[in-house]
This record gives sequence, structure tokens and C-alpha cells, in this order.
Amino acid sequence: MEDLNTPTAASAAQTSTAEQPRRFRKEKVGVVVSNKMNKSITISVEKKVKDSMYHKFIKSSRKFMAHDEENTCNVVTVFGLSKPVL
Repeated sequence: MEDLNTPTAASAAQTSTAEQPRRFRKEKVGVVVSNKMNKSITISVEKKVKDSMYHKFIKSSRKFMAHDEENTCNVVTVFGLSKPVL
């Protein structure tokens, strides 16, 4: 039985995890709510959730922060978000 503390076994374990492909991130589309910070914006993403009891759709929203290098986004601009900054 091979010891995991040896350099060959440790490097083999690292390469097996590094070769796995990263899962695709779901892109979120939201509306810019605030651009008052320097090079940062706040985005509100809305989604519809079905109520379990009454089977009606309810709007729920969540706010994310994103980086805006040139400070070009204004309020009420539609913005695509793939990697949020929390």
C-alpha cells in the first residue's frame, strides 16, 4: 500500500482534482440599482418563485455587487452577471 505523504502520491492527487472541468455558472441578468460607489455597482436580480400552497408566482429579488472598471453603468441599466462579488 502506498503512503499518501510521498511526493508522487501527493502530486497525483493534485493533478486529478485540477483536471476536473469547472461547472458552468448560471448567468444572472439584473437591473443596476446603485452606482454611488467608486468602480462598483449594486445589481438587483428578480426571479419568480411558485408558492407551494397557493400555486401562484411570487417575485423575489436579491442584490449583488459587481465591479465596473470605467464607471459607465447608470441606474436602471440592464446588466449581465456571471461571477458576483459578495
